[in-house]
Amino acid sequence: MNATGKIVLYFIAVLFFGALLAPPLFWAGNALIPALREHPFQRFFNRAALIAAIALLWPLAKSFRIRSRAELGLEPNPRWLRDVLTGLATALGAMLVLCVVLKSLGYFKWLSPKDQRPAQLVQVFFTAASVALLEESLFRGAFLGVFQRTMGKWTALFTMSAIFSVLHFIKPIDVTIAADDVRWFSGFALIPATFSQFSQPMMILSLFTTLFAVGWILGYTKMQTRSLWLPIGLHAGWVICAQGFGKFAKLGKNHLPWIGSELRIGIAPLLTIIATGIACWMLIRRRSSE
Repeated sequence: MNATGKIVLYFIAVLFFGALLAPPLFWAGNALIPALREHPFQRFFNRAALIAAIALLWPLAKSFRIRSRAELGLEPNPRWLRDVLTGLATALGAMLVLCVVLKSLGYFKWLSPKDQRPAQLVQVFFTAASVALLEESLFRGAFLGVFQRTMGKWTALFTMSAIFSVLHFIKPIDVTIAADDVRWFSGFALIPATFSQFSQPMMILSLFTTLFAVGWILGYTKMQTRSLWLPIGLHAGWVICAQGFGKFAKLGKNHLPWIGSELRIGIAPLLTIIATGIACWMLIRRRSSE
């Protein structure tokens, strides 16, 4: 089986074992941590799939006979902290400019002080750090590294960017299983709903383009620096903006094609991501000339 086939099989296995794990994870979480009883079963399904994805990385790596980071295009980075902070500042700075422009055009409004949720920023920062570390290790570290071994450099980057974008639409939306109705095979009942977003082609197209650009920039910075730290910083910065924005402000209902219902949808976010990519390209070019 070629590299693409193995990775497709990997994601099928992630869905299967995630569906198996979701019910016991739901029951254990509700029994041990009362605060988790407010969370719907879908969230436990997502976390179970994440656990399965991490657990199955080892057999996937074994199937490709990967013995070292160097085989994935990675090298030790003594400037790792500077790269993380650079990526974080670049992503946050570009998104801040976007928010200033959107506000000047009247495309969003601040929530009233009583509706703002600054206390939840701690959770946003934790989510940003964990998502950036996990997804960069998985997509740019493991998968892009594998594709680079079996494809041309740019073909590998294009393929991984497309997969990264598509996978963001594979999760259960607008479906609910009541806590009392959760059974051993309830996770499998959610699998058809994981593809429900594909019934909205215009939303898929607009968000796919932005996510593809994000995947391309993260993959490019990984390949050029032979390290995950700059893309981790960029990724964390984007997540902080996407999730933190909703704690303080609300976008208007319809300002397409410039901005949609969230900061990831529309021409304006896409241009902001592209501008961030250009800034990263200039930074890497300057480093290589030193």
